[in-house]
Amino acid sequence: MNRRDYVAALILFPTLVGCSGVHFLNHKDLRSKYRITISLVTEAETFLNHLNQHIYSDHFVKGHLSYLQRQNLGVEDEIANASANIDDTTRLNTLKQATGELARVLGQDQASSDSTMRSLTLTQLHSIRQHLEADMPR
Repeated sequence: MNRRDYVAALILFPTLVGCSGVHFLNHKDLRSKYRITISLVTEAETFLNHLNQHIYSDHFVKGHLSYLQRQNLGVEDEIANASANIDDTTRLNTLKQATGELARVLGQDQASSDSTMRSLTLTQLHSIRQHLEADMPR
């Protein structure tokens, strides 16, 4: 490879990487995504626990659960094509799994206002949060 080819490759590299849709999450960014997701799970748990003690319109409940789903979708989109350093790859995959599970759980609860289903949802949310807290990068 001559010098001109090398320079051309260096100039085109950022463009090619940017177009691939893959981006790198450093350790700090990954920890931030974990915190955001844990916060969403905690908010969902708090909200559902609050619903056991108070009565709200179905419209309000579905609207808030939809809001949580959209926030989670934002995290899912940000990490979907992300890569991480070798030490954080497993954690990134765990986070991808957790955001997918959170989307599923929020979707199933939005479809049902049954208290038994809500109890099951709370158990699932608790499990997701515990796994994320245990695995969160330090």
